[in-house]
Amino acid sequence: MSRTKLSALRIANNWEIEDVANSLDISADEYAKIESGKARLTMDIAKKLSELYRIDPEYFFTHEAVAIHKNEGQGSNSNSGYINIYNNNGNLAELLERMIDELSKKK
Repeated sequence: MSRTKLSALRIANNWEIEDVANSLDISADEYAKIESGKARLTMDIAKKLSELYRIDPEYFFTHEAVAIHKNEGQGSNSNSGYINIYNNNGNLAELLERMIDELSKKK
């Protein structure tokens, strides 16, 4: 798992390593090792992280990019729905095809 995923999520939420570690009921040192890639991310910790960041636990075990959505409003103009994540690994045609396919399923 890419260590940048965990650090990007933490930084985007303006949290310190200690904040995340406390939420996970582990030591800051243990979390720092997970974030730096020196210790493995377990399914249990991934589940807790997914609840903390409100994303799917599978995200931590994929190579997809993350989109951080901070709009948590409840009004008709809040745009607080689910955000799909797309990662372009150099095949733009395939990416566009996936996006069009997903959009057509929603109609």
